[in-house]
Amino acid sequence: MTRVLARLPGSQVWFPSMSMAWSVLYYGGLGFFCLSVERQKMLRAGLGTYKQPFLVGVLALLVFAGGWRLIHPPMLAVHFLAVGQGDCALVVTPCGHAFLFDTGGTRDGTYDVGARIDVPYLLHYGVLQLDAVFLTHCHEDHAAGCGSVLRKLPVGHVFTADEGVREYARSMKLGDGDPLLRKFSTARQGERFTVDGVTIDVLFAPSMLQGQTGSGNEASNVYRISYGKASFLITGDLTREKEQELLAADIDPQSTVLKAGHHGSDTSSSPEFLQAVRPAYGIFCVGADNSFGHPKPKIVERYRNLGIKTFRTDEDGAIVFHTDGDRISLETYTGQ
Repeated sequence: MTRVLARLPGSQVWFPSMSMAWSVLYYGGLGFFCLSVERQKMLRAGLGTYKQPFLVGVLALLVFAGGWRLIHPPMLAVHFLAVGQGDCALVVTPCGHAFLFDTGGTRDGTYDVGARIDVPYLLHYGVLQLDAVFLTHCHEDHAAGCGSVLRKLPVGHVFTADEGVREYARSMKLGDGDPLLRKFSTARQGERFTVDGVTIDVLFAPSMLQGQTGSGNEASNVYRISYGKASFLITGDLTREKEQELLAADIDPQSTVLKAGHHGSDTSSSPEFLQAVRPAYGIFCVGADNSFGHPKPKIVERYRNLGIKTFRTDEDGAIVFHTDGDRISLETYTGQ
């Protein structure tokens, strides 16, 4: 019966986490209705006596809140989610448009990262729909969670690498004829999307030849999100060989924040690539005590020797950047 009721329209209502101001209003209202009828009447009478000062105070608060928003420039938020041994980043533009870059997932499919982590995280921050999902490649730790995201939230479009839609359907446990696959198309190198002053570039998109074999990491797309002077480079599992190919194509990957390739494996993050990107921050998306030993100690040391401040999701939890296009700040779930 519960499942039947839950499927009725309007039976589930999601609320984002409340700000301090909304919390005060909510608990104030709740407290009022918990009072006895006599005390409620006394409170109403008191408010009636001081109605004018009360209205002036409310008006002053509204003016202050409006002025605060005018003084502070609109902000871009980039969240690197802690999804275990996988990648997932949420981008929210200054006017609230939202995009996901990879969605995490598990290779054995025993834990639904999309339903258990991605969707609750999005709803917590008031993200009720996504303009698009950008997937770097089809491996489960990057794409499997997308299936549940598509089933539970409205998504405008899904951009993929060049492996073919069937590979993504298998990763997400979708049938080849699933209507959700109509949202999929291959991202092409050089494509650019601009929303609210935020630019998303398909910086590098390797073409996969028919019959080509390999780990699949060779297909990884590279996306860059730019807002003013701040930029974020999403590399998926880009291999060292593809890093060299990108640089040989005279593509400038310089960015403020680099999502480390292949979870900090020694198959990525070549010295030449890091020197070309010149990031201030490096993010390792890894699972705690993972069997791969990611990130590799020598790769972490390579970042530090270049003066790149590093964070990792297994130790810091979710890592959230805020920027007005000039200044940049970050916070982590563990409180740094």
